Amino acid sequence: MPIKYFLLPNYLNKDNSYHAKVKDQRTKNIEDLIDEMIESGSTVTKAEALAVLEEYHSAIERSILSGDSVSTPLFHIKSSITGRFDSETDAFDASRHQIRLNVQATKPFHELTKRIKTQKTTHEAPAPTPMDFKDMESMVVNQILTAGGVAQIKGNRLKIDPDDKEEGVFLMDEKKNTIRVEQYIRIKPKELIFMIPERLKGKKYTIEVRHYPRRSKKLRRGKLEQTLHLT
Repeated sequence: MPIKYFLLPNYLNKDNSYHAKVKDQRTKNIEDLIDEMIESGSTVTKAEALAVLEEYHSAIERSILSGDSVSTPLFHIKSSITGRFDSETDAFDASRHQIRLNVQATKPFHELTKRIKTQKTTHEAPAPTPMDFKDMESMVVNQILTAGGVAQIKGNRLKIDPDDKEEGVFLMDEKKNTIRVEQYIRIKPKELIFMIPERLKGKKYTIEVRHYPRRSKKLRRGKLEQTLHLT
C-alpha cells in the first residue's frame, strides 16, 4: 500500500509554501511482523520466531550494556556521552551527564525510500481509523467475530463516548441492519476492547467506529476494510 499524505500550509515560512503530513500510518509490533512472516509461507512457528527474537534482543541489550556498538543489516547503534566536563580530572556524573544511544538506519535500509509509493489525499477533519479487529475467542484477526465474545479494535482516533448513542462501535450485516455495541472494557485513542452483542443473526458484518471530534458537531465515521464472518 502507498503512503497516504496531504498538504498543510507551512506557517514557518513566508513564501506561501506547503508541507506534507503522512496520514493514517499503521504501527506494526513484533507479533504483527511474525504473523506476516508466517502468512507469507515461513516454516517457522510463531513460538519459535518469538523465542529467537527475544534472544536476539537480549544479545543486543547485553552488547550495549557492555559498551559495545551494534551493527546489523537494518541499523547501527552506538553510545555517546553528553554534558560538560569541567576539567581533565572530572568524571562522569549522572546528575550532569547523559549516555545517549545513537541509532542510524543502514544504507540498504535507506534505499527502501526509493521503492515506497505515495498517494495524495485531501485533508479532512480527523475520523476514526480502525485497522485491525481481533476476535479474542479465536485470536483471529480481520476474519471472524464471535457473538457474545470479546473483541479488540486497534487503530487511530478510536476514543468514543459510550454514553452518546450516536458514538461507538457499530456492526452492520448484509441487509444494512445495524447493532450498536453497548459494553466496553477499554476505551483508548488507539484501542477499543468490548463485548460483541449476542443478538447477531447475519452471516457477514462490517465494523464502523463513530465519534464526534473535539469542537466539532459533525459525526465522523471510520470503517474497517475487511468484512467479518459470524461464527
